[in-house]
Formats: sequence, structure tokens, C-alpha cells
Amino acid sequence: MQYFNYLSDGDRKSLFFRDPVPFDKATERETLRGALGGLLYIPGGNPSIAQIVQEGKVQGLSSMAICLEDAVGDQERDAAVANVGRQLASIKQALFEGSLSRDRLPLLFVRVKDVDMLENLAELFLANNSILTGVILPKATSQSLRRALPIVSDIDRQAEAPFYIMPILESVELMLCNDRIEMLRELAAIADPFFDRILNIRVGATDLCGLYGIRRCVDTTIYSIPMVASCIADIVRVFGLGDRYTISGPVWEYYSTIARARALRSWAEVEGLMKEVYFDLQNGLCGKTCVHPTQLLPVQASYAIPYERYHDAAAILGEDPGHLGVMPSIRHNKMNELKPHALWAKKNAASSGTFWGLSGEYRCKRPASGGLQRGVPSMSKTVFSLEPALTLELEVEEARFGLCAEDLFQLAVRQNPQRAFLFVSKVLGKHLPISPSSLLAAGKLLALAWIGQPDRHGWAEILKGHSAPPFLSLWNDLEHSRERLGLKDRTLFLGFAETATGLARAVADCFTGEMAYISTTRLESVGTSPLVFDESHSHARTHRLYLDPQDPFMAACQQVVLVDDELTTGNTALRLIRQLHKAYGIRRFTLMALVDNSDGGNRRAIEQELGIEIRVVSLLHGHICGIQTGALPPLSLTDFRNTPGEPFDIRSLPGEPLADRTLQTSDALERQRSRCQSISAQLSLPPQGKHTLCLGTGEFIFAPALIAGFCGGCKFHSTTQSPVFPMSGSAIVSGVCFDPPDCYSPVGYLYNVPDGVYQEALLFVEEGVLRPAGLRQLAAYLKGKGMEKVTVIAL
Repeated sequence: MQYFNYLSDGDRKSLFFRDPVPFDKATERETLRGALGGLLYIPGGNPSIAQIVQEGKVQGLSSMAICLEDAVGDQERDAAVANVGRQLASIKQALFEGSLSRDRLPLLFVRVKDVDMLENLAELFLANNSILTGVILPKATSQSLRRALPIVSDIDRQAEAPFYIMPILESVELMLCNDRIEMLRELAAIADPFFDRILNIRVGATDLCGLYGIRRCVDTTIYSIPMVASCIADIVRVFGLGDRYTISGPVWEYYSTIARARALRSWAEVEGLMKEVYFDLQNGLCGKTCVHPTQLLPVQASYAIPYERYHDAAAILGEDPGHLGVMPSIRHNKMNELKPHALWAKKNAASSGTFWGLSGEYRCKRPASGGLQRGVPSMSKTVFSLEPALTLELEVEEARFGLCAEDLFQLAVRQNPQRAFLFVSKVLGKHLPISPSSLLAAGKLLALAWIGQPDRHGWAEILKGHSAPPFLSLWNDLEHSRERLGLKDRTLFLGFAETATGLARAVADCFTGEMAYISTTRLESVGTSPLVFDESHSHARTHRLYLDPQDPFMAACQQVVLVDDELTTGNTALRLIRQLHKAYGIRRFTLMALVDNSDGGNRRAIEQELGIEIRVVSLLHGHICGIQTGALPPLSLTDFRNTPGEPFDIRSLPGEPLADRTLQTSDALERQRSRCQSISAQLSLPPQGKHTLCLGTGEFIFAPALIAGFCGGCKFHSTTQSPVFPMSGSAIVSGVCFDPPDCYSPVGYLYNVPDGVYQEALLFVEEGVLRPAGLRQLAAYLKGKGMEKVTVIAL
């Protein structure tokens, strides 16, 4: 068995820093004792036990207790015993025939009524030792333990595989004795010689409550019942000392089907369960008796070890308490004392994380060669060094879909006194050439993160650099997986020019129904009154947003999703949120980015001031720990400004505009997608297009990227207004500066075009805003890179 094996590889990578390891009944006792998790009880008279095991219909089933005590009536017990024999035989036969693999066999236990039944069924248990992990003994007392433990030991001695017992402490004697600690010590003294045969000590809280006619409510944990809570405390006091025994939490008797919970919009049963599991863990218990399959997944999810906890534990175990007494945690949010926390560290680092995996989203960064070095001062930090010009330290606190910083961006030095660094995205198609599939994958992952769905189709693998399916296959997946939004969630998706227009449109294209898309722009349109706001650290500060105040879509718009490539402070987006709220009364907003390095302080202040909600969704969340700047290198850009350039071929393909500076509804976006596919057919590029470079210009990113994809997956990126220093070891190693290719850019730049790789370039421009002088200069540069033909496609 392996916990969370029902998740896809992509989901596991997004959730776990270290995957859970497989286990079975042969796993050594010291580690197996922490692996039971949610132990599902099923009545011994159930005729479908073998079918449940063989067909794997219960998601997350990893351990099962077949009950022959309270779950069956006295009159049906003999029939239940016979049924258990048949079910075990059927499971063995399935293993023998191969219809059931051993890695899908849960840990199986039989809960006997008493020691007499244990003795009577000893031969049955021995015969089924290959599939049975052990027995459970209810209402354990000193007398019953003295009889039961030798029987179990004898079965184990004759068996080929380990055979265990799990006593349940729930007897009336335990509640009524004058000295409970002394009684528990007596039980421990009886148990200790058979220590290696006792897998867990279990607590029967329902029976203990039943002695007093008490039944807790759905919002009351067992720790709110003083009599039982004190008994649990005493059990932990004796059996939990030194962590020799694992003590499992009691049953939570409330459950609800998922369908019923959704219909009633009430998850009280699950919330109560999670609350009690939390208190179980805080009180030193691990594992939970479950009475319904829907309880398994919440219980198991609670036992995954957060990375921060694991890192603290590993640090404590790795230090010498003779030379160090105390140290700060990885997050500098608590004190780790080496001696008092040593046993806690052992439990968390050594055993618990083995089966439950390490969650939390820190990733160990791989060292890279060359001028750009990624050091690892701690597991959560990455140091980017472009000495002597720039050193930046980034701490990643949260990541989605198993991604890390180096999957999404590299670093460069830019010519900007407001901010000296630039996170150069590997997925936007702006500064670096990319496969168009990467842009679609980045948009899809952000969309999945926003709606809270896992990555079932491996989109993250594309961003990690693994081989991607053909573009048309990915496009088909997108076409058939768009999420439909209704009126109550009518959404405006908004992209920030110039860098994020392609990414934002890729996000918007994951949705249909009551949605629309628009981007900000630096283009000034005469005769209109846009919303105007500034981006303080940008090379081109002023943004314009051309929203029609009378547009019927905006009159009923419920929320806005603002998409950018990176949030440093988030202040630019917050300025726009303030204006959108004032103009349209919208109260729900989402800030969406590949990387979020903001601290959230300004966002929370605006939420309180305006009475609105602002979510943040990103693939990575962290913060910049430190920046050191130094002497800049000589500017090594090739400069074609004020030169005549080279002539180029131009091909005009008139039709509906493909830019998004005005609001585009779902229907309009669909027409644009169809037009892009039609244009690719008209261009008739060679199959695969490996020797063709497709370039967008300025804010015109998504449509050219889509056309490049439909043309066979040509490499794609675009011109930019962003001035960057090309440097050895940087993300940007070469570049050209030329007169603006469009009427809204003050200048044009293009980076990282290699020599002699491409034979042809397709330069996609917008018919109404192009400037021939800059395009001629760019054509000259591209021909100098070995391209025999440069064609401008005016759309």
C-alpha cells in the first residue's frame, strides 16, 4: 500500500516535498506502527469484504478491521465468523490468481469478541497469515491480556509473516479503579515482554462514554468530555512515555456522504472529525478508528508532515546538544531546544513522514553551472548571483504543482533605477524563446489553482522541461476542459501590459460562459476616457484601461481576476482595484501571478478600507530576503536605431482584430481562437516548424503564440520595451535595440536570438499600430543572425 496513491503523479508532486513510501504487513514493526492512519471498521457479516478489497472501490483504504464484536449481533455471530473465513479465502485466491496485487492489499485485522474467540480462531488466523496483519482485542484487562498475548505470540512463532495484536483500552475497570495509573502500569508490565507483537494501543472512547450514557455532539471532541479525556491522558502518560508504543485515537461516530454534505452545504461531520484528529495529534495519539469510508481521506491528510516541521526536526537531530542548546526554526518563528525536543524530532523526522509524506512547498534547488549560481543557504532559499552587478536572495514559502523557482524564471539586471533586477520568465514568451505549449500550461495551472483543482493532465511537467505532447493534443485538452462560469460568478479577466498580456489571455481561455477578457495598454486612443494608473517601478509607467462604463457585461460583473507575471508589492494592481471598485461597485477580486513576493500588508489594508475581498493566487509565493547591487557591466546591446535597416516581405491578413485592449466576451474570444487557427493554415509552414522563429511585438503576444503553436510548435517570443543588460551567466545573454516597431512603444528590444539556428522569421504585428522603420531595423538584425527570410504578418 501507499498513501495518496489515488492521486496523479502531478498532484503528488504539487502536494509533497517527499512522496509517501509504500508499506505492507512485512514492514518492520518500528515503522509500521505509525502507518495505520484511518482504520476502517467493517462488520464481519458483510458479504462484500473481499470485493471491497479486490476492486479498490474505497478511496484511501489502507487498513481495515473486520469486526466480530459490537458490529455484529449475538444471534448472527456464528454466521459472521463463517463469513470471515470465506472472505479471507477469497482474498487469498485473488492474490494467487493475480487479480489482486499485493501492493493493493490493505493491512487486515480481525476484531475478536474476546480471548475465547481468539483462541478458537487461532488456526484460521494462522492459515491466513499471508494476508492478515493481526487481531484487535476489545476491552483489554490484565486478565485478558495475560491470556491473549501468548496466543498471539504462538501464532506469530508458527507464521511465515509477522502477526500482531492491538489491545483496546475501554474497560469499566479502567474507569472505576481507585488508582488508574497503577492499573495502566500493570497492563504495561504484562505487555512489555510481548512488546514486538503489539502494533498499537487503541482507545475505545465510545464504550467509555457509554458507561455514563454520554454521547458527544457533532461539534464536541472527546477532549471536551472530562472523564474520558482524563483517561486518555493517563493512557498516554503510561504507554506514551518514551514513544515506545503508538497510541491510536478513538472513533469519531459522525459521518455524512459527500452528496448529502454538498446538498445541505454543511460539512459539520468532517469539521468535527478534523478538529478531533488535531487534538489527537496534540495529545500524542496517531491513527484513528473510522466507521465510514468518507472519514479516511480527511484523517490521512492530517498526518502528512509539513515541511517546516520536518526541517525543524531534522535540524534538531543533526545538531550536537553538547555544543548547542537552542536554535531558531527555519521560519524564525519559534525556538527549537535540542534536548527537550529530541524525542519530538525523532517521531517527526524518522517515522511519521515515511508513510505520510512531507507536505509543504519548499523545494531543494539544484545547483547550476556558469555565471548564474543558485546557492542553497537553506532548503527554502535560492541565491541568484550575477556578480558584481547583482545578488538576490529569494525565499520560497509556498509552491503549487511541484514547481520551483528555476522552473519559472531566471534573473537578469535591467536598466531601471526603480528596480535593478528582472525576473525573466521562462513561460511568458516575452524575453526568452519558448514553446507556445509553455504559455498555455502556465495559464492552465493558474486557472486550476484559482478554482482549486489538481493538475490531472501533467501541465506542470511541461514547465519543468519534460517532453510535451503535440500542440494540437494540448489544445484539444484545453478545448474540452474549459470551466463554465455562471451569472453569480460573472468574471472579468484582466491582463497587465506588456509582459502579462499573453499569460492573462491564456488564463482567460481556460474559461467560458459568463466571462470576458481585457488587457491594459500603453496605447493612447483619441476620443476615449480610459481608467489611468501608474506602475511605479516600470520603464513605461502609465497604464490605460479602455472599459466602456455602459457595457452591459460590467453592469453585472461579480468579480475581477487581475493577472500579472510577478507581484513584488502588488501596489499597481491595488491602484486599479480601487478604481474598479469605485467605477463598478465590484467587491470580489483576485490577484494572480506566477510569482508572488508581496507581503500582503497593503492588500489587507485596502480590503478593510473598502469592505472588499482580495484573493491572491500564484504558482510560487515567497519574499525577497535581500538585494545587493554593484557596478554595472558595459552595455553590450547591438544598436540598430537610426539605421535604414533591411527590406522585409509583408503579408496582410485582414480580419477581426486579435488584440484585447477592449472588452472581449466569451464568444469574441472563441472567434479569435478560430481565426488564429485559420491564419496558421494560410501560412503553410513546413511540418514542425523547427527552423522558423515566430515573434510577437510589444503587447501583441497571445495570438502570435497561438498561431506559432498551430504552425507546428515553432519557437516563439516577442519584442519588448524592457531594457536589460545582456551578461554572461544571466538569463539575457544577447540583445538588440531598435526604433519602436509600434506606435505605443518608445523603443524596441529583442533578446536571446541565437546565431545560425533559424532559417526564417515570422514577425506578427497589428495592422493599425505598426511602424515600418523599426521593423526594417529588426529585419536587418534577424538576417544577421542567419535568417534568409523575414516576413511581417500584419493582422
